[in-house]
Amino acid sequence: MATADEKNASMIKFLPELSSKYARYPLYRERWLDFDETDDDGKPVFVAQTNKGSGMEDYVYCNLAPKDRGAGYYHLLNPVAYVNLFKRLESQAPPTGCCCGSAETKKEYDEYDNVRTIVYNRSVASKPDDTQAAKDALAKAQGVAKKGYNVTQNLQLV
Repeated sequence: MATADEKNASMIKFLPELSSKYARYPLYRERWLDFDETDDDGKPVFVAQTNKGSGMEDYVYCNLAPKDRGAGYYHLLNPVAYVNLFKRLESQAPPTGCCCGSAETKKEYDEYDNVRTIVYNRSVASKPDDTQAAKDALAKAQGVAKKGYNVTQNLQLV
């Protein structure tokens, strides 16, 4: 099991934006910030920008965004940032090396998978709290499974 410091190092390795103090694992805050709020340092949660610039500390450039806001930089204390980070992670998975890869390849994939899990959990979380995020992700998965089960049961009755 990876330590918090190891998880933070892995998060930064795959997603440099997660070097922010607002993304450190384990994350624990009472609630996500709304678009019109500011963080502890007085920075706005949303900065409108149509083109990705060189990056902003504590922010993620997001194309997948609410229509009323649009593309721009979203703070790491807003769930829109994690939805976009998860989509990016999905497209940059390292090779799995499942049965014939080296130990190093397997370790790299395990690190990636840990980061992917943390980022996914945060993307579906009701608040920025890694413990609660894991519970929310599990509840979502159970809901999807139950819905699929109910559909297949109904089909058997027809």
